[in-house]
Amino acid sequence: MRRYKSAFDIFKRELSNIFGDRSLFLISIVLPIFYAFFYGTIYMNKQEVDIPVAVVGAWQSEVTSNFAHKIEASEKMHIAYYAASIEEAKILLEKEKIEGIIYFPENFTRNVKLRKQTDIKLLVNNSRFLLSTSINLTLNEIIIDFTNKKREEIFRLSGNSYEQAQKLSEPINLNFIRLSNIANTYGDYLLPIALILILQQTLLIATAESFAKENQENKLFFLIRRTNNRLQNILLGKGIIYLFIFSIYAAIYFHFIYNFFGLYFREITFTFFISIVIYLFSIISMGFFFGSFFKKKIYVLQILVFSTYPLFFIAGVSFPIADQPIFYQWISRLFPSTPFYEIFFKIGHFGANINEVLPQLLNLILIGILSIIFFYTRMWYLNNRLKKRKI
Repeated sequence: MRRYKSAFDIFKRELSNIFGDRSLFLISIVLPIFYAFFYGTIYMNKQEVDIPVAVVGAWQSEVTSNFAHKIEASEKMHIAYYAASIEEAKILLEKEKIEGIIYFPENFTRNVKLRKQTDIKLLVNNSRFLLSTSINLTLNEIIIDFTNKKREEIFRLSGNSYEQAQKLSEPINLNFIRLSNIANTYGDYLLPIALILILQQTLLIATAESFAKENQENKLFFLIRRTNNRLQNILLGKGIIYLFIFSIYAAIYFHFIYNFFGLYFREITFTFFISIVIYLFSIISMGFFFGSFFKKKIYVLQILVFSTYPLFFIAGVSFPIADQPIFYQWISRLFPSTPFYEIFFKIGHFGANINEVLPQLLNLILIGILSIIFFYTRMWYLNNRLKKRKI
């Protein structure tokens, strides 16, 4: 146990540093919880409702009037204006008073009654793609329902029974089952990766700042000398406390915060627990390695804060990894958030076992091993350089 005494001393010293340094305290203790709730509450409602649209030609007949009532009755859309002309509606769209225009041509009712093909024109503001997608999907659902009922009406007039007419009007019945993001909301899709990145970035910045603090206060040689050349004790002593703190945060995230925001997650399996531990320790090793290159804590904050968005984009959330350039695919695999998010998604949504997440788990382990090797090599280099300076 004597060989680990220095690790225990470093542990106590790091604990004192965290609670004695305002910056470290904020990043390690306050921000992981604050940001989780801050970002989470932005998407508290999770989905868009009552999106304002304008309807042109709604009152030309009973058919278009009924169609307009169905649009108004939908959860997603709200008819904010009944425009007299398409030009008037376009002005409203340009002024951003509405997000879309639903236009019934003058011949719409006549074509429906004559059982001819007809059109409904939809104009949307594509600069806000989530809203335009919701309008498009909702309108398509209403049109499909309207079309099926018209077909059913025709078949019943042809002498078919009610049940026969239903089957003939819908010969193929689509049974659409969502295996993930069951509520089909942007909040349920985005929040999990946001929470994972918050956990990663706060831990990465905290550990990097911790090591930059040693450089800033010229205490790195003292820290290395205290280990009696057992450099692994630096990683062990400093790392254990961050592993402990952020393991608690991970438990809070995947239990309390997920329940609070109503996010779907099956269960914490043993495989997922091991993945969390490897994930956190990989970040800790990486953070210490990065931090050893900085002379001041503020430089760590300035550089690593701006890495959050690039990591978000290359993690495959906004755009699939397989469709990204090969260079970015390789870069994304060098950061723990990418394989961990895939593990989280497969286990949390599909209940995958260890064999089904083995490639991602091996990716995570490899990142952890490389981070430890890089950190140890860096400490060995700094130890030799500091020894020469002292001589």
